[in-house]
Parts: sequence; C-alpha cells; structure tokens
Amino acid sequence: MKINIISDIHTDRGIYTYPFEKSDLLIIAGDIASVHSKEYINFLYQIPKEQKTIIIMGNHEPINYAYNLAEARIRYILL
Repeated sequence: MKINIISDIHTDRGIYTYPFEKSDLLIIAGDIASVHSKEYINFLYQIPKEQKTIIIMGNHEPINYAYNLAEARIRYILL
C-alpha cells in the first residue's frame, strides 16, 4: 500500500506546487491554510476526485472559523 502524507505547507504564505502522486491513500495532516482562504480551496480542488484522502485539521484550518464550521466547509468543498 502506498501512502502519501502532506502537512504544514502553509499555502497562504507562499507558492506551493501540488505533488499529488498516485497512491492508495493521501493523508493531509493539517496546517495547509485557513479554510476560508482561496489557497486552501485551490489546494483541495487539485486533489483528484478518485484519490482516497484523509484530512486532519491543524491549528491553521479553523482560523476565522469555529472548528465545527471549518470541518463543515472542508466537507462542502470536497463534495
């Protein structure tokens, strides 16, 4: 089983290219950006729809959002 792990890339602080190599599972382990930022939304849209993905929020995702609203926003973007 091939697992890719991405974390702490802070897309809202600079340019990041999305190295989504084909894998059995992608784990996004937090601190990508605040869920309200265009960088975060763009990041999630780069994930291939068929890619099995687990997202774990870090302390940056819920900035300007309550934790449960940040989680709901991530779910909405991914659907």
